[in-house]
Amino acid sequence: MRLEGKIVLITGAARGIGWATADLFGAEGARVIGTDLDDGTDVTQPRDVAALFEDVQKRFGRLDILVCNAGRPYNLTSLSASEDEWEACLAANLKSVWLCARAAYPLLSRSDAGAVVTIASMHGIKASRNGFPYSVAKGGLLALTRTLAVEWAPNIRVNAVIPGQIESVRTEPFFQSFRDPDETRRRVLSTYPMRRLGKPADVAKAALFLASDDAAWITGTYLIVDGGRDAALPDLSDLKD
Repeated sequence: MRLEGKIVLITGAARGIGWATADLFGAEGARVIGTDLDDGTDVTQPRDVAALFEDVQKRFGRLDILVCNAGRPYNLTSLSASEDEWEACLAANLKSVWLCARAAYPLLSRSDAGAVVTIASMHGIKASRNGFPYSVAKGGLLALTRTLAVEWAPNIRVNAVIPGQIESVRTEPFFQSFRDPDETRRRVLSTYPMRRLGKPADVAKAALFLASDDAAWITGTYLIVDGGRDAALPDLSDLKD
């Protein structure tokens, strides 16, 4: 087992990527602490974060792996977003990671192989017309990941997973919001060389690699898990005679 005896904390663990990561890490021998807004822990609030890590300290005395998965998308524009929406988006997707990482640092320092994995997004490296301020927050998360990797080396590694579009409870409502949902899905899938959307388990497996000793000499990097979409130019072959 790749995580035998490791103490792991995962934020945003109630569903989707967080749930799949908790399940996989547990199967690999880790003792997993999962937290989510559903259980009353708001990782955008310093008081909640402090209480969370005080509990980890009392129960385990150390932390080996932190997976920062909590976050939420915002589909606005730079002109339509309010200041409150800007602040809420950055709090959910960037500030929360800094708060958790900062609180985790003393516990991670007691591990002989501390690791942090942040769950970023393709929106952090590519922009869309209605991806504000989510892209800004996720781009900042990638910068934060590298900053912590340099600052906390050599004892704590910090890396990011950058997922493409993942099947979730939001997927079908997203497609249904278009005039022709089936055609929209077909066009979206055509942009992925693997011809499917990702699954939460795809991201969990990438996080497992980065968290494990298999990645012992990897820090400050981003692992893109997107079915090849970032590598592909638009396919125009169907427009030819």
